[in-house]
Amino acid sequence: MFILKNDIGEYIKSLKKSLGLTLMQLEKKSNVSNSYISQLENGHFKPSPDVLNRLSKALQTDFFDLMVRAGYMSVQSKEDSLNKNFVPNMINQLLKLVFEDLPNNPKEEESKTNGQH
Repeated sequence: MFILKNDIGEYIKSLKKSLGLTLMQLEKKSNVSNSYISQLENGHFKPSPDVLNRLSKALQTDFFDLMVRAGYMSVQSKEDSLNKNFVPNMINQLLKLVFEDLPNNPKEEESKTNGQH
C-alpha cells in the first residue's frame, strides 16, 4: 500500500493524544470517520482542506498549520494570509493587472479594430 511522505498524519495523532482523545471521540467531535482518521494518521492519504478544517476545530489547532503540514500551502503563504493587509493588497494587485490589459478608451480601440481612425 502507498504511504505518503508527510507529517500531517503523525501531527494529527500527536494532537489527538495530547488532548487525550480516542479515535471514536475525535470522530464525534470532527464528524470525520474513525477509519478515515486512522488511515490519515498512518499516512495512507492526504486529507482534503474540508477535513482539515473539521479536524482543526476538533483538535483546537490552527487550520493554516494543518494546511501547511498537509502541503497545501507554504509557511510564507500562511503568514501572508494572516496579514491583515494581505487581501486588500492582493485585490489591488489583481485590479492593476486587469486594468493594464484594458484599452484606455474602449471606443478608440474599437475604431482601430474596424479600420477607422
